[in-house]
Amino acid sequence: MSTDNADKLRMLSTCLSQLDCQREDSTTIEQKTDRKALVQLYEHLPFQYPSLFEELLLNYRWDALDLSLLRVKPNRAGEDLSGFLSEICADEYIHEYCIQNNFLLFGMGPDVSYDPACFQVVPTLHPDSYPVMLIDHEDILCLRKKVRTEVLATNFESLIEMVLERFGLNS
Repeated sequence: MSTDNADKLRMLSTCLSQLDCQREDSTTIEQKTDRKALVQLYEHLPFQYPSLFEELLLNYRWDALDLSLLRVKPNRAGEDLSGFLSEICADEYIHEYCIQNNFLLFGMGPDVSYDPACFQVVPTLHPDSYPVMLIDHEDILCLRKKVRTEVLATNFESLIEMVLERFGLNS
């Protein structure tokens, strides 16, 4: 892991600790997972997650991770990332729509929203630069030609900085 990613992961760890203190349904645990788990994950996905999100998956586990702007799909304790993969594929229709339209699902909207939270895959960008989007699930399920999307953050790092700021943890 690069020094830059290590610093970002520490920032993320601070955020997760603060969220655990403020939300009774949010409990994260540190659990180191071998990087080969990413290889297994990517055997089932056509796109790669941003490196900071990969580090989150490889170093932490959670049942509920509510970042207030969105909820990250569960990444429960286990030897690999198959549980996370099951979670993002649970709604086959939403998952297929996302993949076919260059979105990489990783969460849901805030509170009880069913809107998928995704990284928008832009072939000319590095995964670390993928925008974080919310997609209107009703537009997807109603087969609307025009699906409403909302940009939550310019990238995952920016999203984490927004969450830290929201909780008064940004320096």
